[in-house]
Amino acid sequence: MKTIARLFALIALTGLFVTCKVQHPSPKLGPIRFTVLQVNDVYEIAPVEKGTRGGMARLMTVKQQLLEEDPDLITVLSGDFLSPSLLGSLKMNGERIAGAQMVDLMNAVGFDYVTFGNHEFDLNYSDLQKRIDESEFTWISTNTFQADGTPFMQRGKPMPETVLHSVVEKGYTLKVGFIGLCLDFNEKDYVTYEDFYETTRTALEDMEEAEVTFAITHQLHHDDSLYALQFPGFARILGGHDHENMYIPVGPTAITKADLNARTAYVHRVTYNPGTGTARVDSELVNLDTSIALDPEISARVQKWEDLEDSLMRAEGYEPDEVLTVLPDTLEGREAIIRSQPTNYGTQTAEAMLALNPEADLVIVNSGSFRADAIYYDTLYMVDILSTFTFGGAVGTMAMKGSDLQAVLAQGLTNKGSGGYLQTLNVTEKEGAYYIKNEPLHTDSTYAVVMPEFIAKGGEISLPIPADAPFTYPDILPAGIDQNDIRDIVAHYYRNK
Repeated sequence: MKTIARLFALIALTGLFVTCKVQHPSPKLGPIRFTVLQVNDVYEIAPVEKGTRGGMARLMTVKQQLLEEDPDLITVLSGDFLSPSLLGSLKMNGERIAGAQMVDLMNAVGFDYVTFGNHEFDLNYSDLQKRIDESEFTWISTNTFQADGTPFMQRGKPMPETVLHSVVEKGYTLKVGFIGLCLDFNEKDYVTYEDFYETTRTALEDMEEAEVTFAITHQLHHDDSLYALQFPGFARILGGHDHENMYIPVGPTAITKADLNARTAYVHRVTYNPGTGTARVDSELVNLDTSIALDPEISARVQKWEDLEDSLMRAEGYEPDEVLTVLPDTLEGREAIIRSQPTNYGTQTAEAMLALNPEADLVIVNSGSFRADAIYYDTLYMVDILSTFTFGGAVGTMAMKGSDLQAVLAQGLTNKGSGGYLQTLNVTEKEGAYYIKNEPLHTDSTYAVVMPEFIAKGGEISLPIPADAPFTYPDILPAGIDQNDIRDIVAHYYRNK
């Protein structure tokens, strides 16, 4: 049998000792071992980057190999999996798929525990409840509740705030505690968020029996770091929300995050000493690339969903294989780039949006609108646009005071590295001063700003969009654009480019 070390492309291997509670000291008993497999922010069931990385079929192969090494394997996903995706945005029998494909594949792979990510709340309440009830894995929610303060329900039972997982070995039952926390980013009327710190304190009191504890979190890494300082007793903080792999040691613990769409996964091998109450955690980040075989049964299940995706796109009037344009240069849509600097894909999208109001002064679009995390070569197809703008959504024009616009543009720069970073048109910045169409921005003037409806309605909470600023939609769409949807607007632009 191939060893895990030989099978996987090793990126990082780090071990830390954590002092844990000793429930039944037994110096004569040998160490107890178990393994945790962690991924986060997985939106696609199929491999990405032209099939070379990620995918549930590769993750299944990883899991099977780990089970051969250690049958006490626990598989977790640290939030964000139901949304967004192209397939999830499509409708079948009048209802959106809304993450059903993800739950189906996660059930097949055999996940154990998940927590909410902010994008789970992209779904309406009914769809979210369906996905929760379809899940064969356990949702853990320590700080996230229904609007009335009661727990979300899973198959008629309250969603647990904590979980005690038993690892039985050598006649000893090791209690492994898990909590699950989500940042208060997506403000839906059916959800409420409680304080991370207070709920954690209560959760730890409720898990007094736990000898090793993990926090499954979905928040930015700097917030995880502050959290780790307050609660140093976790064996690991299994993080999500950041889309790039991270290993951040904080005191005796560490924060770990894998890459978007299971391009990588973290494997945590835990060795617990019942006599001393200490646990060593060796964390290994592995590449899920072409060196890892695709599990055939999972691949077949993925293919069924991809066939459905193709038929549903066509049913909605899109031809996924339509050639929109031949690209003179590569089109840059990778998250690490487009969320940190202007790119040609961002600029050209803004140019496409300007067609709805050619007299407007400028265009802004949040980089979080670009979801494909891809770079395009040679030929651009309709499916590429649909995969990029999975949320869709209308575009309009806001009449914004110069002082408000200045604050929005400044925050857009501050948001570097996140979805709130702005791609713009007709905007330049020099030493902190902004220029609109090469003219200095005047704080007492009013500017016509084309933007997605999502921004105008306050969906990008990091941007200080004035709630009272007038926002209008075009009365007549330009010829060739059938509906006011960013997917149709951008596709039309490239067809005529």
